[in-house]
Amino acid sequence: MFAVNFKSFNMKWISIISFFFLTFAVNTAKAQCRIVSDGTRISAITQQSWGQTFVPGCSMNINFLTFNTATAVNSSFTFTLRSGSDCNGAIIYTQKLAKIVNGENRVNFETPIPVLARKTYYFSVESDLNNTFQIRFSLTSLIPGNLKTYNTGSAKTACDRDFPDYDWNFNLDTIVQPSIPPFPTLGQNVDLIIWAGQSNAQGAKGDGAYYPADSSNFDSFIGLNYKNILTSSSSGYWIKMQPQLGEFTKGHFGPEVTFSRKLKEAGFNPAIFKYTRGGTSIYSFWKTPGAGGYYDSLKLELKKAITALELKGFKVTIRGFVWIQGESDAEPTASPLYYSSLLSILRDIRSNVAKNTNLPIVLGVDEQFFRVVNFPIVLESQKRIASEETNVVFTSMYDLQKADETHLTPAGLIAHGIRIFDAYKMLNLMSSTSEIKTLNYKLFVIDNRLIGSTQGANIELSVFDMLGHLITYKSSQQGNVDIPLKKGCYIVKMDINKQQIIRKIII
Repeated sequence: MFAVNFKSFNMKWISIISFFFLTFAVNTAKAQCRIVSDGTRISAITQQSWGQTFVPGCSMNINFLTFNTATAVNSSFTFTLRSGSDCNGAIIYTQKLAKIVNGENRVNFETPIPVLARKTYYFSVESDLNNTFQIRFSLTSLIPGNLKTYNTGSAKTACDRDFPDYDWNFNLDTIVQPSIPPFPTLGQNVDLIIWAGQSNAQGAKGDGAYYPADSSNFDSFIGLNYKNILTSSSSGYWIKMQPQLGEFTKGHFGPEVTFSRKLKEAGFNPAIFKYTRGGTSIYSFWKTPGAGGYYDSLKLELKKAITALELKGFKVTIRGFVWIQGESDAEPTASPLYYSSLLSILRDIRSNVAKNTNLPIVLGVDEQFFRVVNFPIVLESQKRIASEETNVVFTSMYDLQKADETHLTPAGLIAHGIRIFDAYKMLNLMSSTSEIKTLNYKLFVIDNRLIGSTQGANIELSVFDMLGHLITYKSSQQGNVDIPLKKGCYIVKMDINKQQIIRKIII
């Protein structure tokens, strides 16, 4: 009996010492008193709800919390943060999660949540559709808190099963942002590109450790104003092109980096307004103009960003809209509405935002993602809009390197930016060329053949795919050119005596 009591006594003192050591470490940490609990053990049981208490070592504002699960479930969950030691405490924050993954799941708070030193808090993750899942945890309690779930037979919200010596694998932290970041060196006439969409537009797997080298020193002359919804932002400021806060220790980046550098190289004075959030559909999140979704929020933030430049004396012209999105709309309810919803956004951008009905627009979606394959209406809708609307192009993600089933690696994002630029270059050329008025000419398609003709002049026809890559070229000094083509959508450039016209054609 004495030995047992002595062991129990020692364990209590070890626990107390660990508590004070952690509290001291957390209070002195540079990362704003961040709490980290690592653990690789996988729970033997599967539950519909799991929870964890924690006690911050100092007062702070939390920007995000991550939790580690060992089960992937593509279904709705509810994350809840409460004051107190269990699920009976007052709710501080709640958020719907579209799914959980096998590994680290991140919950980003759009508005930082204040927590107080030495006060107990409790967070839980609960399935909305009675799905069960396993978690990763530690057998040793390394933080002030412990793991909780519910007893068999009780309600999943009861949180009445306590594991006092276990911790869920989770962490929470705050993102420290500079108060007034340095302003980029921009040209007087700013060429603004609106950049929006889901995770591949954001660069969810674009680890900042692999940020592409800026050998030409372009980044200092490229403006960036970004908001990765619920993750991080430039706080409304214009900064130079750089990795954005969040996702990785050194931040993250998307295709906008190489895209904007190519623009600078081509003679533009580029500024990127970037507004993204991973895992978001038009149907549930972005919504159509006037419906109160992320698209309406984008317009409000864009107006502020443009005003900030104009107040500094810059003249701003919107030069394009890049939309990389669609995977989350690839499901039975949303996909039939995708064509009309996306078209309403694009037309609103042109008519009411850019005031340019011929604004170049680049579209893209991961056509190999399993949901897009299963519900191809989304892919077909983007391609249909590109073929029907003037100065709109669809870009492919085929052959780009991936980190997982849909997210591009840093190398894939770098290549994607160049691919988007190639497409934009062709669109910009189309929007700036004028009709050939001084010569009589014909350009038409018959029987899968492209035919161009004029009288007594040298004629050249160049055919490009929708990414801007040259497919074929043919010229004639007799004024007649005939090119056989497979069915598809093409961009054709006709040169007659150094006069030029560009057309989009469908065969």
